[in-house]
Amino acid sequence: MSESVHEFCPKCMVGSLQPVLTVFAGVLHGSFVSVPAMPALQCDVCGLIEYSPVALGQLEALFGEQRPSAGPPRASSARPPGDADSVDWPHGPRFTP
Repeated sequence: MSESVHEFCPKCMVGSLQPVLTVFAGVLHGSFVSVPAMPALQCDVCGLIEYSPVALGQLEALFGEQRPSAGPPRASSARPPGDADSVDWPHGPRFTP
């Protein structure tokens, strides 16, 4: 991933987005997911990270079809209010296809 992408950053409008491999950690459909080497574009000025739409699509395909095999959802799968979904991360993931 040494090629440069000459796209301007949509956040700071100054930096350019460079291809990187970064850690993705988030909650998808109620499951915590951590990917140690997720392809993304990162701004060389403000640090904004945009994850690869292809990689996000692959994660969605893996976790989007999860359904319990039988019976009602377990009580332990419920998340309390104020969980990680409500945190305002400074350079959080942008889920834009």
